[in-house]
Amino acid sequence: MYTQELAEFAHDFRLADLPAEAKHEALRILIDCLGCGVAGLIAPGTSIAIDFAKDQHSLLEGNIIGQGPASLMSAAYANTTAINSLDFDVYGPEAHLSPVVVAAALAAGDAVSASGSDVLAAMAAGLEVGGRIGAALRRAGGTATGEVGAVRGQGNVVFGAAVAAGRLLGLDREQMHHALGIAGYSATVPTMRKFLESVNLPMTKYDHLALMTQNGVQAALLAQRGFTGDVEVLEGEEIGFWRFAGAQGCDWAALTERLGTHWVLPEVTYKHYPAVLYNNSIIYEVQQLMHDASLAPDAINRLEVRTFRRMAANRPLPTQYLEAWGNAAYTIAAGVYDVRPLRSWLEPSTFSRADLLAFMKRIEFKGLRDGEVTSTGNYWERWAP
Repeated sequence: MYTQELAEFAHDFRLADLPAEAKHEALRILIDCLGCGVAGLIAPGTSIAIDFAKDQHSLLEGNIIGQGPASLMSAAYANTTAINSLDFDVYGPEAHLSPVVVAAALAAGDAVSASGSDVLAAMAAGLEVGGRIGAALRRAGGTATGEVGAVRGQGNVVFGAAVAAGRLLGLDREQMHHALGIAGYSATVPTMRKFLESVNLPMTKYDHLALMTQNGVQAALLAQRGFTGDVEVLEGEEIGFWRFAGAQGCDWAALTERLGTHWVLPEVTYKHYPAVLYNNSIIYEVQQLMHDASLAPDAINRLEVRTFRRMAANRPLPTQYLEAWGNAAYTIAAGVYDVRPLRSWLEPSTFSRADLLAFMKRIEFKGLRDGEVTSTGNYWERWAP
């Protein structure tokens, strides 16, 4: 019973059981998300989310970054948007789970005046449960080419929010089990592929993470009041969460094998730049080449990028922050010129710079040649040939 085992782990886990490496990583994730949340205040999507949430109040309230208290679910929604808006946030463990769990834990911690250690424990439990579910869905049917499947999403994050909020709200074992069952039915439909193919990228981004944070918190609140969920939401060789989350299968062992002794929580990658994860590797390598050869941007006549992922090389020039983030040529150009501060890459004054626009024309994207991928690696180590 995978759902039950994960629910019992989520309820029973104690911070003292967390290995030093995982605890250290949980603290790094928290700091990273707080920094990204502050940086994300420049994004128009964040401003709208905060404006929507700030006047909604209830008996349980959390703090919105830079704004003060609002209702628990509204604060969790707005803060997830802030943390994820620039796509600068830590990636993993599995999907953009961290901003969801951190936002849920901080809002619920505010609501019940929890201690720092209780909030950290709630974060760790949410990251581990959400990470394991995400790993089970990603590993089944994954491809070495890195191509995104016809249907793909990040529905696993809703479980992380439910666990983090559920622990801080004091759910018992049975209630936590039902919270997971409710949460599984509360994930958004898997929209990542549609988002990635869109010319005009929407503020909801890949799977409307902020809504899943809110839905996960709501699942915990409902379970606390006796609302029941599907207590076998993860189970099912033919029909289970993996199926309606859009995965190609489920690696069942990844869900609970060595649960509590082997931690997926540290399997995360921190972005150097506010750009698509795999573009980060390209930008980093280009900067290293320029440094090693003492090259100035004007000395580069042509830049050829061969990558294992199909790049959207013909995107229009960016006119808003999400178009800038998703434009590989633009973010490479911003990296070539080492534009600071990094959050300004997604501000209009930067993506209209003539030198960046001119450099974009010197970049050419190609696929890898035969034999150029001779091994595989971990995404959380930014393996991107």
